[in-house]
Amino acid sequence: MNLPDTWPGFADSLMRAKAHTGLDDSVTFRLVDESDARAVVVTGHFAFLGGSMGVAHGDTVLRALDTAAEHECAIVFVTSSGGARTQEGFDALIQMPRIIAAMRRVRQRGLPVISVFRHPTTGGVHASYGAAADVIVAEAGATVGFAGPRVLEAFTSVTVDPRRSHTAEAYFDHGLVDEVVPVGDGLAAALAWVRRLAPGSFTEASARRETTATDAVTTPDTTLTGWAAVERARAPMRPSARRVASFLLTDLRETRGDRTGIDDPVVLAGFGRFAGIPVTVIGTDREAAGPSGTVGAPHASGFRKAARVVRLAARLNLPVLSIVDTRGADATPGSDNAGLTAAVSELMQALLDCSTPTLCAVTGEGGSGGAVAFASTDVLVMQDDSIFEVIAPEGAAAILYRDAKRADAAAAQMELDAPSLHHRGFADAVTPGPTTAGVFPSLALLRAELRVQLGELLPLDAGALQDRRQDRYA
Repeated sequence: MNLPDTWPGFADSLMRAKAHTGLDDSVTFRLVDESDARAVVVTGHFAFLGGSMGVAHGDTVLRALDTAAEHECAIVFVTSSGGARTQEGFDALIQMPRIIAAMRRVRQRGLPVISVFRHPTTGGVHASYGAAADVIVAEAGATVGFAGPRVLEAFTSVTVDPRRSHTAEAYFDHGLVDEVVPVGDGLAAALAWVRRLAPGSFTEASARRETTATDAVTTPDTTLTGWAAVERARAPMRPSARRVASFLLTDLRETRGDRTGIDDPVVLAGFGRFAGIPVTVIGTDREAAGPSGTVGAPHASGFRKAARVVRLAARLNLPVLSIVDTRGADATPGSDNAGLTAAVSELMQALLDCSTPTLCAVTGEGGSGGAVAFASTDVLVMQDDSIFEVIAPEGAAAILYRDAKRADAAAAQMELDAPSLHHRGFADAVTPGPTTAGVFPSLALLRAELRVQLGELLPLDAGALQDRRQDRYA
């Protein structure tokens, strides 16, 4: 490397940093292979000139990416840096796009990229490979930001409140990192993500239906129609999407946010194991309150969060499981101004473009376009006491009869119940729901049906899946 000769004393500083740390530069990497977690781990060293990124730093990261691609394994970036190395000028700055371009080597192979933000993680390291990760873990109390608080305050005279920005905890609140762990636990948490996303062997279902009790109801109630179906779909005893996902999947872990600064708790988006393989899960939680304060209604940011993990599922070659139970999207001004309609469309596009199998389970109410965005999948399974509606019966009654109190009459005309939708070919299968069979038996039956449906989709390649979708939505 040709050191810039315009910065007095830089060569001496570099030599002192090497002598003090025993390192050649501010970043190192190694191959880790332990307990089913195989990954190249890249570690930034703040003690070496503040972890700053120059040409040698960039060279090392590129070698690490090549190693991950060669070994077909995940790459974990453990960052601790003040940013690009000032003394190396534009040579340092250009490392940002250089590394991002090189990351295609692992992305094109479907390999996970995980970051761990240690204190501090700012500047060019954060804004390049740090923030480009699929999953981001941050250690508690770490300073995190584009510009460090001291530099920001010097340049702008703006006082940084660590409760609101520039910390791991603030980033978590804003959906910019997925997990905050105690200091020193970041690498272990990242390797847990590597295990969670590791390939597995699909366990074929031995039978279409399974139960947890010998006397459980195993056939759906085909008589549920109209307002009776609506009341049962809205029953308070129904489990939320998070409870459903926790039953269906093992090692379930959620991700956070749409990466634009908002996390919508209504939307579940994460990863877990189903029938022996890693899957992506998205869903709508009927019990959670969103950014606008509305309960059970996904905000614009929630749709973007779901779309983000669906696109990630396609890159990592993971099936997608969607769980629907919502009266509809959050159409309040705050959500609408945040791009609600574009976000609904974005999720539908992500699911329909996905190169892997996609399945949806309706476990309560499927409310209009907000719900159908989550249900634009290869397979739609409904519980017998769930519904799917173009508009809530109360809204339909207000439009058709100018009287919302006639919702029962409207429901009778809407064919919104699971048996009707199955008969018409919109639903692929119907299983007994919680008001028919009980909560846990119904979840066991749903799990068995989804396992059968997934088993039928897994042999299909991306082209066959797209052909199937063209036929389905023609």
